[in-house]
Amino acid sequence: MLKHTDFRPQWLVAVVAAIVLLAAMAFSLTGAFPGSVWWLGIGALAASLAMIGALSRMRNAAQDWIRELRSAKSELRSLTHEIEAAERRMQNLADGLDAPVFVCGKDGTIRWANESAKRFFNFEDLVGRTLLEVSLSVDLQQLGAKAAQEDALVRAEIQLSHPQERIVETKAYPAADDPELLFVVANDITELRRLERVRTDFVANASHELRTPMASIRSMAETILQDDELPEETRNRFLSRIIFEVDRLTALSEDLLVLSSAESQKTAVESLDFADVVRYVAQDFIIRAQEKGIEFELDAPETLLLYGDEGQLVQVVQNLMSNAVRYTQQGKICVTLSTEDGEAVLKVTDTGIGIASEHVPRIFERFYRVDRARSRETGGTGLGLSIVKHIVNAHGGTVEVESELNVGSTFTVRLPMQMGDR
Repeated sequence: MLKHTDFRPQWLVAVVAAIVLLAAMAFSLTGAFPGSVWWLGIGALAASLAMIGALSRMRNAAQDWIRELRSAKSELRSLTHEIEAAERRMQNLADGLDAPVFVCGKDGTIRWANESAKRFFNFEDLVGRTLLEVSLSVDLQQLGAKAAQEDALVRAEIQLSHPQERIVETKAYPAADDPELLFVVANDITELRRLERVRTDFVANASHELRTPMASIRSMAETILQDDELPEETRNRFLSRIIFEVDRLTALSEDLLVLSSAESQKTAVESLDFADVVRYVAQDFIIRAQEKGIEFELDAPETLLLYGDEGQLVQVVQNLMSNAVRYTQQGKICVTLSTEDGEAVLKVTDTGIGIASEHVPRIFERFYRVDRARSRETGGTGLGLSIVKHIVNAHGGTVEVESELNVGSTFTVRLPMQMGDR
C-alpha cells in the first residue's frame, strides 16, 4: 500500500524561508536599517538553510513515494498475472467438460460458451447469439427464461432436434455474484436413455421368451398327468414336445449367458489361426447340411493369423453357420475365408429363405425374429445374430448382411488382423 505523505509543513517552511531570504536581500541592497545588516544576513543564511532542508526532505519524501509507487505497480502486475492465470485455468476446466456450458444474459443472449458447446451445436462463434438461435429449441430458451424469472435453479429433460436428435438433462441458474447473468449446462443423456430402453425391452423380451415354452411345458405335463386314458401316440408326442421346449430353454439360457459374458468381460486378445477355427467349426455343420441334403462348400486358406478371443470367435462362426443350415431347405451353403486390406473376411452364403428388406436393419437386435413361428419351430432363440454383432464389434470389426427373400443371404464379417488396426 502507498503511504500518504503530507507535504504541507515542508512547503510552509520553504515559503517562509524564501520570504525571509528575499527580505534580507532587499534590505541589504537598499541600505535600510544599517545597524541590522549583520542580523539580516544571519537570518537570511538561516532561512536559506531552512529552505534547503525543507526541499531536501520533500525530495526524500518524493523518492520514497516513487519507490512505493514502483512497488505497488509490481504488485499490481503480479496480481494481474495471477488473475489471468486463474482465468486460463477456469477456461481450461470448462473446455475440458463434456457438457456444453453457457453464460447468458437474462434475455438468453450468450456471453460465453465452452468448447463442448461449440462442438455440440456445431457453431464456431456462439457469443452474441441466443439460446434459441443456437439450439432451435423453444424448451431450452424457456428454461433459461424461467430461471431468470424465478431467480432460482431450474432443471428439465429436453429433446433436441438440432443439429441431431438428442436428449439433454439441462439446468439453468443465476450467477451468485451477478443476478444479470445465467449459467446454462446441458448434459447429453441420449445413450443413457437408449440403454435404459434396451434394458427394459430386454427384460420384457426375455420374460416373454421364457414364459411361452414354460407355459407350453406346464400345459402338456398337466394333460399327461391328469388324463390316464391319453393315447400312447399323443402322450409320446407331448413328451417329445416337452423335451424340445426344454432344449429350447436350455439354448436360450446358454445364449443369454454367452451374451452377458461378451458384454461384461473384456475380450481376451491372443494370436490365433482363424482359418483353423473356421475349419474346426465347419466339421459339425458339414454333417448337418449333408443330413438335410444340402451341399456345403468351404474355401479357406491354410493359415490366417489374427488377434482375438478364440472362444468368442468360435461362437461367431457357429451362429452364422447354424443359421445358414437352419434356414436353408435345399441348395447350397458356401463359407469363404480370405484377406482384404489387412482384414480377415468371413462370408457365409446360403440359398435359404432369405430376409425381406424391411427386416434387414433390425435382424441384429436382441430377440428380433423375421418369422417368430418358424424360428421357434427350428429352435432359434433370437439372440444368435445379436451375439455375433456384439463380439465382432468388440474385436474392432464389422458385420453386414445382404439378403433377398426366397433367394438367400450372405453374412460378411470383417476382422482386423493386427491389434490396434481400429
